[in-house]
Amino acid sequence: MNLVVSKSVLVLDLRNNTGGADGFTQYLSSYFLPKNTLLFTRVSNNGTQEFFTENVPSKKKHKEMPIYILVNRQTESAAEQLSYLLQNHDRVTIIGEKTFGAVHGSIDVQLNYGMVGFVPVGFEKHIKTGRDWEGTGVIPDVLTASDNALKKAILLSNSK
Repeated sequence: MNLVVSKSVLVLDLRNNTGGADGFTQYLSSYFLPKNTLLFTRVSNNGTQEFFTENVPSKKKHKEMPIYILVNRQTESAAEQLSYLLQNHDRVTIIGEKTFGAVHGSIDVQLNYGMVGFVPVGFEKHIKTGRDWEGTGVIPDVLTASDNALKKAILLSNSK
């Protein structure tokens, strides 16, 4: 993140990113949002847990620089989470196609004949919207074909 400080704009390309650890989403969001910002709540059969931004060595510029996130139909899970969190905290402009729409945590249940069932065990609620992106995907601020998203981000960043 030290390299980012010397730049005027940040473009995160999350196209074809099938996810990762949501702890990293919380960590990365912490660079771009104020300290102790409530990001979301996770509701599960174990109760409700709140997730806040963490104390990271961010600089003032991290909190102010324009950020563009590129997404497409293959952007899933934690990649969607980062996009959704920062979008709904009015911190980024999302460019591309509607994302996959996968957020609800699930467990695998072995069924007969070698089949596996996925049973949802929790969901997230964004602090501002009161919902998540399961089934609907993250809707970009600027809809465009995936192949055109980077060009669009460059055009938008040059116009500011």
